[in-house]
Amino acid sequence: MGAKCCAVCSKQKKSISREFSSTAWSVLVAWEEVSFTDHESPMCEECYWDLREVLIDRSKEIDGLVGRVFTQSSDSKVAV
Repeated sequence: MGAKCCAVCSKQKKSISREFSSTAWSVLVAWEEVSFTDHESPMCEECYWDLREVLIDRSKEIDGLVGRVFTQSSDSKVAV
């Protein structure tokens, strides 16, 4: 099996599809950590661990963001 191009770093490395939740992937796109929205694009192990570390380091931001979105969604449903 030959090396595939990593969708994150564009290097020819062993790259496979990695699993991130839709929330995690959305914030990675919003933070411009990834420049594509196809969460099934292959990435190398190094990029996977780098992105995972970003999510862990910024987890409080994710919690706050998800909380605000949920609150706004709930408020708009009540107002309808």
